[in-house]
Amino acid sequence: MWKLYVAALPANGWNWIAVWRRNYLAWRKVALASILGNLADPLIYLFGLGAGLGMMVGRVDGVSYIAFLSAGMVATSAMTASTFETIYATFARMRAQRTWEAILHTQVTIGDIVLGELAWAATKASLAGTGIGVVAATLGYTEWVSLLYALPVIALTGLAFASLSHDRHGACTQLRIFHILSDARHHTDAVPVRRCLSSQPAAGRFSTCHTNLAAGSFD
Repeated sequence: MWKLYVAALPANGWNWIAVWRRNYLAWRKVALASILGNLADPLIYLFGLGAGLGMMVGRVDGVSYIAFLSAGMVATSAMTASTFETIYATFARMRAQRTWEAILHTQVTIGDIVLGELAWAATKASLAGTGIGVVAATLGYTEWVSLLYALPVIALTGLAFASLSHDRHGACTQLRIFHILSDARHHTDAVPVRRCLSSQPAAGRFSTCHTNLAAGSFD
């Protein structure tokens, strides 16, 4: 049982960088479209609500409504980018593309992969939030110094929401990890694992198969 938990921990303090770099190299091919997509929605809200609704709202706490709204758009952009990355893109790499299984045939562990995915989601959140902040600062809705102070907060916001999003599909992740661990780490036939998963009630699949896998009692 303990060996299975150890296999799910980061192997060391730097293996996650390889996962982060892999995601970066794949993203770099579509970087322009990705950046524009992350910026388009917040900018529409920023100018649509800020300029349109701002004409009726007027000034808020001594500043224009669009300047007041820009800080919220920076936070929203960071939250959306990290959440989308971990809910959809990470799940696709785990299940549809089976990238995680390929990575696990190296010295990288599940913990390294998850840590690398979280770091990558925080990176994309930082890019998205900083992009909105740069637009707001260029147009005079905020100060450049304030934007610099906000950069660590943007990154931490992305990391926090990426962690929440990973937990959101945690049940699916755990079931999928059984197939990965049985094939890549323990080198056992995956058919008994699938038989166990299909024969158990939904509520008890994970705990029962986890115990059987650790005890080697599938045969």
